Formats: sequence, C-alpha cells, structure tokens
Amino acid sequence: LSLFTFNCVSPAFSAVEDTLNYLPKEPAGTVTIATSFEAWEYFLKRDPLNKWKEWKSSQTLFKESQKKGMDFEKDVLTLIGSHLTVALYNDPDSKTTDMPPFVATLHLKDKSKILDLLQKLSKDEPDLKVTMGQHKGIPTIGFSMPEQDLAQSPHAAIADNTLILAKNQSLLYKAIEAGKEGNGLRSHADFNSVFQTYQNSQVWGYLQPDALAAFTRNFMGMSEKDIKDFSFLLGMDMDQAYGFGMTVNHKGVFLKTNSKWKDASQLKDEQKAYLEKLKKSPEKSLESLYHFIPMRSLVVMTMQGIQNLGDMVNLMAPSAEER
Repeated sequence: LSLFTFNCVSPAFSAVEDTLNYLPKEPAGTVTIATSFEAWEYFLKRDPLNKWKEWKSSQTLFKESQKKGMDFEKDVLTLIGSHLTVALYNDPDSKTTDMPPFVATLHLKDKSKILDLLQKLSKDEPDLKVTMGQHKGIPTIGFSMPEQDLAQSPHAAIADNTLILAKNQSLLYKAIEAGKEGNGLRSHADFNSVFQTYQNSQVWGYLQPDALAAFTRNFMGMSEKDIKDFSFLLGMDMDQAYGFGMTVNHKGVFLKTNSKWKDASQLKDEQKAYLEKLKKSPEKSLESLYHFIPMRSLVVMTMQGIQNLGDMVNLMAPSAEER
C-alpha cells in the first residue's frame, strides 16, 4: 500500500459534483446522501442522536476500530466529506451474485490519510491480497481473497477529492473513464434535470425504469411475469426517468418526486390516451377542504385527480383478473 500515490488534480467542481463525475452512464438507479455534519446538524444536536456514542452499535464500532489500531472518530469520520453516492448497474462482467454490481463515490475531506486507513483496515486480514494497478493514469487497488478472481474482486481508486469503490475491476475502470473523459452520468440530460431539482436535499435519487427492470431481471433472476407483479415497476412503465428527494430541517421532513414520461413514439395507444387525459384534467382548489381539517392533525393527505384512478388501474392491470 505504501506504493500507492495520488493523481492530484485541482478540483474544478463542487463537492457533490465531484462524487457524480465518476459515475458511468446508464445506471439502474442512484442514491446520493449528504454526509457532512452541517447537513444534519439540527438533528445531530438533539436527543437521541446527540447520544450516538452511547449506543450499543456505536460501542461495538469503536471497539472493532480500536482492535485495528484506529480511533473511529479521528481516523475515519474526519476523512469523510460532504456526499456519498451509490449507483447500481447491469454489468455483464459481473460473474458473482453475492452483491449487486455497484459504483460508490465518496467525497473526501482529507485524502492524504486514506493510505494509512487502508493499511490499518487490512492489518488483521492475512489472507487479503492487495494488488496495485493503474488505469488512465490513476492508481488503483484490488482487494481479493485467495479463492477470488482479481478481476471480480472489489477495487478502489482516488481521483480528485473522490474515493471510488466498485464491485469489480471493470466497473472501476468505467468509473475512471467517465470522470476522465467527461462522458459519464453527469452528461445525461435526464439525470442533470433530477440533479438540478434535488441537489440541495439531504437524500435524493435517480431511477431509469427500463434499466431498473432489467437489473431486477438480470441480477435477481426474476422473470418478466414476476417483475410485472410489482406494481411499482409496472406503474413506471411510461416513465423515462424518475427522481426523488428528501429534505429534512427544523420544519419537518419534505418528500418530493417527479417523473419524465417517455416520448410518444415509445408509448402504447392506451398509455398516450391516459396521459392526454391527465394533461386536460382541471386542477381544483383544495382550499375548500381545509375548513374540515382539525388544527392539530398529525398527518394530512390531500389528493387531486381521483377521477383518473380507474383509468390508472386499467392501464396497470389490463385484464379483469389482474384488476
């Protein structure tokens, strides 16, 4: 590990963009989580989260860290930057099913100490083989056990201020190429639309429904019938892209979703008719309902377009038996 050196490039992007630049195109889905203290400060300073060090799970974590000669707070938490992104892929080079094909990118606050951390983590793993490599001028590390094929084992690299982790060598190489050549997920218009909408949320994500259905089929071994049994996937059959975000602050938790419909040429006639009806549906004011809602309700849900629910059910379940 001592041979591992960094390819330092002056970061030209913000922290969250750093973690996104190294994601290959066409994921089944991504989730980005704000990892800075500031993003969650309102809650981390209050019960019970402000007592996290007293939790049994935290105590176990501290003890395991000490066994490896680490101080979890000083050696780990101080390295973590502002955002973590995890993306899932339909990767033809993934031969194992122990974990889904993924690329994870973590913004680093202090990348100079990563080497020391990796050395401490591998100290008590005598069978772990660490293999140094390089791709596109960026040093890489492969972690394999004796019975593992190196190409199929987890790989990592550090580029700019980003730690890249991938299920296998192929996915890591694709991530590095995406960042180097600027043709990764950030160059995708649908993803950028979701990013611009939710970039200030503590948790947000992006889904490609068709790729997600293929991922469910290929990685989980599900049949087309099994996939269609999930109304979630079937309901997204008309969507080209789907975004969601969760914002948390002193006012509460705010959830928001949005979807982009496929081009009309990709839709069935009944789907087109349904969407046209939605567009023409008049929006009614909900103010008249507010008079009947008690002042101290814990949860209030309002809904428009109830007259279209029947059409939605017919669309999602074409046969009488399915309905």
